[in-house]
Amino acid sequence: MTHVMPMQWLDNRNLSPLLLTWLSNLYKAGRSIIRQMHMARKKGQAAMEYLMTYGWAILIVIIVVAALYAMGVFNVGSGTVKCSPCFKDFAFVDYAAGTLVLNNGPQEIYLLSVTGGSLPATTLYSAGKEIRITGISTTGNVDMSVKYNTTAGLNHTTNATIHN
Repeated sequence: MTHVMPMQWLDNRNLSPLLLTWLSNLYKAGRSIIRQMHMARKKGQAAMEYLMTYGWAILIVIIVVAALYAMGVFNVGSGTVKCSPCFKDFAFVDYAAGTLVLNNGPQEIYLLSVTGGSLPATTLYSAGKEIRITGISTTGNVDMSVKYNTTAGLNHTTNATIHN
């Protein structure tokens, strides 16, 4: 399509120069509006590409979170903590039906006494060994205390609360 300036086809008619100027400005304004509409289409396309890119990224994140949820990553279990605060010198392993299982730390110890449960028959535990304390009440919260002695001869006491 060829664009013909209004002045070219109006020159043959005897129109005033003021009218010709007005028509020329109107033509230029129309061309400017058309250019702006064309630029707006390009900006709209860029905006859509931007939204699509982030849309795919968000969709992937949603799929990953759904997969993690399906695998049980966010499942925290029964929600009850059996030992809190727990013994600071031993690793809590398990508690059920009045029996508490702990792991000894990095040094050999001698158990001296247990409050809230029964002292095990074996009182000497080497590093990393399992300690079983029985006879713990199975109702309510039980405050426990374990007194022990290290091979260096130092006495220690550590405390815990067992939640039934």
